[in-house]
Amino acid sequence: LLQADDAWLRKWAANVIGAIGPDALVAEPDLCEACRLPSSEARASALLALASIGARSEDAVGIMEACLSSPDPEERFHALTGLTAAAKDEPKLHEQILQCTNDRDGDVRELANRANPKSQVDIQAVD
Repeated sequence: LLQADDAWLRKWAANVIGAIGPDALVAEPDLCEACRLPSSEARASALLALASIGARSEDAVGIMEACLSSPDPEERFHALTGLTAAAKDEPKLHEQILQCTNDRDGDVRELANRANPKSQVDIQAVD
């Protein structure tokens, strides 16, 4: 369903996978592929699902990093959510999180400030 022609179905499938959580990690490659689709809503849902399942592959982290420059604040927010969780295992991501403290969207800035590794000894994933 992540590859369906209907954007609503792709969004729904990503939401269901995300709700399953880490047990759905096997869907990570398909979610990464869904992040490359033209529908912004489907991409945002796929990014949220990647964060929810705890995606940590090089491909997933690269997609989330790239989505931090998306014009869509929802995509940036969900990408940052995933990167915040991944940063526990990947200190090089702390700089991307720090840069988001200057995002033009207030929700993204707030999330970045809460996850800012400069203000915490041990970075924690943000719900």
